[in-house]
Amino acid sequence: MPHVAARMASREEDASRYQRHRPEQTLHRLYLFNQHTIALTQRWIK
Repeated sequence: MPHVAARMASREEDASRYQRHRPEQTLHRLYLFNQHTIALTQRWIK
């Protein structure tokens, strides 16, 4: 079963190389969601 060990080692390598992708998009979406929520809340209060 040497191929299993090689596959597991390959997965560990891939996991250590993972980096988050485009966090600025996530922040932008959160900002838009927050602005939309504030606008809706203000409408409901009126």
